[in-house]
Amino acid sequence: MLIKWVMYVRQKRMALRTGSHSLMASALDNRMDVISSGITTAAILGAQWGLPHFDSYGALAVAALIVWLGVEIFSQAANDLMDRAASTETVESIRDVCLNVNGVKMIDEIRTRVAGTQVLVDLKIVVDSNLSLLEAHGIAHRVKDAVMNLPRIQDVMVHVNPD
Repeated sequence: MLIKWVMYVRQKRMALRTGSHSLMASALDNRMDVISSGITTAAILGAQWGLPHFDSYGALAVAALIVWLGVEIFSQAANDLMDRAASTETVESIRDVCLNVNGVKMIDEIRTRVAGTQVLVDLKIVVDSNLSLLEAHGIAHRVKDAVMNLPRIQDVMVHVNPD
C-alpha cells in the first residue's frame, strides 16, 4: 500500500505540473487502490473477529468508491471534450499582458477556448487610427508574442480595430 501511495503522490504532482488528465486518472486509480486495500483489510479483520457483516459493508464501500472515481474521471474527460472558456484568471492575465503592450489603447474583446490542456485566444484590440497598416500590424504581432508567452497558450489571433 505504501508503494501505491508514493506512486499516487508522484503521479498527481506530475499531472498537476503538466495538466495531463490521463496521468491524473492513473494517480486517482492508485489512490483508490490504497483506499480499497485498507477497506478490504478492515473488512477481512472484522469478519475474522466475529463481525460477518463487515465483509458486505466493505464490499459496498469499495463498489461505491469505484463508481465515484469513474464519475469523477468521466466528468473531467467530458469537460475536456466540450468547448469551454478559459478561467477568469487566465482571461485577466491575457488582458493585463495586452494592455502593457505599447500602442494598445484598449481591448474590445477577448474570447478563449480550452482545447485539452491548451488555450486558444481571439483578441480584438484598439489602436490609434492614424497609425499605418505596418505600425498596427507590428503592435498586433507584439500582442500575440506577449500572450503566447503565458502558460498553456497554444495560439492567438489578434484583430486590430481603429479608435
